[in-house]
Amino acid sequence: MEARLSSRTLLVGALFCALAVLSPGSPSAAAAENPLWGRQCAKNGKKDVCAVQQFVTAQPGDRQLLLAQLGYHGPNGSPRLILAAPLGVLLTKGVSFGIDGKKPLTVPFETCNSGGCLSIIDMDKAALDRFRKGNVLTVRYYLAGEEKPLDLPVKLEGLNAALKSIAP
Repeated sequence: MEARLSSRTLLVGALFCALAVLSPGSPSAAAAENPLWGRQCAKNGKKDVCAVQQFVTAQPGDRQLLLAQLGYHGPNGSPRLILAAPLGVLLTKGVSFGIDGKKPLTVPFETCNSGGCLSIIDMDKAALDRFRKGNVLTVRYYLAGEEKPLDLPVKLEGLNAALKSIAP
């Protein structure tokens, strides 16, 4: 997996994060079939760009701690994972993620906007297959001023079916 940034990435990432912040509870066909993974679409020019996403929130208060979003909006329609953490993360440590306890991959935060701080990871088919076959994606980041990291679970149940709803 390789993390890569482009102006198109920033545009699409910012657009999705803005939609996520504005409408995290929006109903969708994918959400009706799978409550863990919701579908979100945005216009990129005349084209609809869709992704599936899952929020990790803290209780009480429903404070958003993470948005994990997968779609086919990488180079040449390849899979792309966007991880959005809230403002206030320690940018220098980046964000780490691993599936089912396997060795995690650490990537930098690419940018921050009003929706949070983003890491954008372009994936190949083998990486996407690991997500589809996995049970839990664990995402780790540090909040500024905190010594201990946050380890956040993202359930991968239903991801395969949700991705089929947005397949190119």
